[in-house]
Amino acid sequence: MSFESVKKTFDFGLKNPPIFVFGMFSGMVNLLFGVLFGVGVGAAVLASAFKPSVLSNHAVLLGGAAALIASVVFMVLLQLLASTYFTAATYRFIKTKNLQTSFKEAVIVFPSLLAAQLIKYGIYIVVSLIVVVVLVVIYGFYSLFSSGGWVLALIFFIFMLVAALVLLYGVAWVYTRLTFIDFFICVGKLAPIEAVKKSFSHSKARFTLIFGTTALYGLILMVFLFPINFVLAFIPLGNYLSSLLSSTINSLFNVLVVHLYFEIEQKNKEVKASPKTRIFGDTQEYVPPNARE
Repeated sequence: MSFESVKKTFDFGLKNPPIFVFGMFSGMVNLLFGVLFGVGVGAAVLASAFKPSVLSNHAVLLGGAAALIASVVFMVLLQLLASTYFTAATYRFIKTKNLQTSFKEAVIVFPSLLAAQLIKYGIYIVVSLIVVVVLVVIYGFYSLFSSGGWVLALIFFIFMLVAALVLLYGVAWVYTRLTFIDFFICVGKLAPIEAVKKSFSHSKARFTLIFGTTALYGLILMVFLFPINFVLAFIPLGNYLSSLLSSTINSLFNVLVVHLYFEIEQKNKEVKASPKTRIFGDTQEYVPPNARE
């Protein structure tokens, strides 16, 4: 866990407030798509309510379901495109400190970043499906043997709990190893596959540092936003304002990734420069030259 990287991240936000423009635009686009989708669904429901005879037509029902699915997919793709572009613009702003230049340069790295996002989300989906299948199988065995007495049921319950924790660790591990993909594409201008490889390489033996720091960052934001969101909950359209605020502030996450990259880079240089390095599983211990044997 790195308090220094988190501190530098919030300091950057205070000194460079234009960074929040990208998150605000991304949030506004997502809200717009959400409202349009809600209006479309509402209109379809009202139309069916005024024409109940339509409900007896299975072909119309199937067509409506297909149209609904297609609209959901279309909205998700539009949100992905918008999110990808503003992510690219955020990273370019971190490098250039210029809004106009950032918006222009984001167009250049956008195709590569979009391809990387599809790869990344594809990995997330595969990992999630594996987790779901494993949990379903474990629960099936638990249900099968739970009638064999409370001792056997307790053993399987503990086994299922441990398996769930292991799977959660696996998901967190994959997420952590993919942290730097966007950075390497937007700042390093690498190809998508190379960025994935580089992210895995750069995050090697740094799971605790990356996961702990991002968790600390998320906790600080949650504590900061909780009272604001609590008040907004009692205001008309407050949930929309809450979502927009969260999206705006979360622009800082990309800043955190940049600081983490350079912190890991520095630690790796220190490790290579040391005459002796001990490696324990997923962590590295730096041993100063004057350390006693």
